[in-house]
Amino acid sequence: AAKPGQGAWLRTPEGVLPAHLVTPADARDLARLRAAVRREGDGLGGGDYELEAARALRRSRFAIPIDHSVVDARAVALDAMSAGAWLSREGIESPLVRWFVEYSLRDDYGTGLEDTSAWAAVHYFAARDTDARLEAPDGNGWLVKHLTSALGASRVRTGSLVFRVQPVRASGPGGSGEEVVGADSIAAAVSARGGPGAAAGEAASAGQGQAADARAASGALVSYLDTATGQVTTIRARRVIYAAPRFGAKHVIPGYAPDWLGNFTYAPWVVASVHLRRPPRAGKGEGRAPACDSVIYNGPGGAAAGEGGGALGYTLTAVQQARAVTAQQGWLSRGLGALRSLLWPQASAIPSPAGEGPAVLTYYTALSELAPPDARQWLLRQPWSYWRDRVLAELEVAHADIRALALRVDVMVLAHAMVRPSPGFIWGDARRRAREPLLGVVHWAHSDMSGVSLVEEAFAWGSRAAEAVLLDLTGSTARAGLF
Repeated sequence: AAKPGQGAWLRTPEGVLPAHLVTPADARDLARLRAAVRREGDGLGGGDYELEAARALRRSRFAIPIDHSVVDARAVALDAMSAGAWLSREGIESPLVRWFVEYSLRDDYGTGLEDTSAWAAVHYFAARDTDARLEAPDGNGWLVKHLTSALGASRVRTGSLVFRVQPVRASGPGGSGEEVVGADSIAAAVSARGGPGAAAGEAASAGQGQAADARAASGALVSYLDTATGQVTTIRARRVIYAAPRFGAKHVIPGYAPDWLGNFTYAPWVVASVHLRRPPRAGKGEGRAPACDSVIYNGPGGAAAGEGGGALGYTLTAVQQARAVTAQQGWLSRGLGALRSLLWPQASAIPSPAGEGPAVLTYYTALSELAPPDARQWLLRQPWSYWRDRVLAELEVAHADIRALALRVDVMVLAHAMVRPSPGFIWGDARRRAREPLLGVVHWAHSDMSGVSLVEEAFAWGSRAAEAVLLDLTGSTARAGLF
């Protein structure tokens, strides 16, 4: 849980900023950035925005999950402003500091200064009060494995592509039968729910509407393709939790195309894995081994103007493996460390990255310099060879031997990688309306409902959706108390 005005790691960003290039003017702007983040986090300098009430409730203005944050006129106004405009308002014009902020936004959100909500930019810094990390060689995979083992493998069907979800309702004499709710009825139901001017506090009327919808729809037919056999199966479900990005719902649920859906925009990313004979040498003049996560400051790289922007950074698998155990500091880190030791006891056997064996370097970038639709069209025209040459050219800036070490380059194009927190989106109408269940049967759970792509947000929405379904079907949530 974040504390208002925190973000302790912002005081020492030398891990990202090239300290030897920081001028006195840059240092002053970095101090201005720290002060501005603290003012926003504390709710100071902008008049009376129910600050005392928020403090009395011990609520943070910038929390994780996002919906635990204080929402008031100040928050809405900050959300409507771009991050670039906010930096200018605060007198932060240093190219180095603005690069640092934009790098942070591209890395977390896939957006540049002018395309990011100022509220989301402040949240990036203010919602974190520690730089402690929890890392594993298989990323979030170890959490997925643990949850799957708790659920039971027989309850999980992999290789099953859901391509149709059709709500059904009672029909016939006395409701003895069921019929599919048509696309027109779904479109009408979606358009009738809460207009653009509806307030977030209209919980009572929203709840009544959901109850009416539940009477109209009794379940859903879910059709999926077994990708191994090609067989199509349809099951009848009492409730559905749609845990996927919302932009795809219109292709899965006939008639589901609300007018606010266009406000959900997604950043395209490209990820490339470069298989190496051995880890690369440190760059010229560097007395250090490659880091876990490396950034090339303002590097020329291989991206020309109009090609989406240069690399964000790259990771080296061997280093990640060796640093998988986070520093045991504070109750949260100790708790996570204990959990990780319980679930993943083999962590202590991870080899050192100092060896000369094969390694995988993973490059990543967000095409933030292009509008998402234009970026996707541009991506369609680029062959694999373009990305091979571009990735190696950008990495060569830091590692002159990269071409000689490379054995293979695998490229993954993610056209809709993550939701974009555009100005006005975090506290706008679209995100509020996106949480409403469809006909009381289809519930939603995905990080894009928060406007930022954070794993904590995904867990929060999954928990909320599960509790809503449990309450609907059993009258109890069996609440875990996490969210």
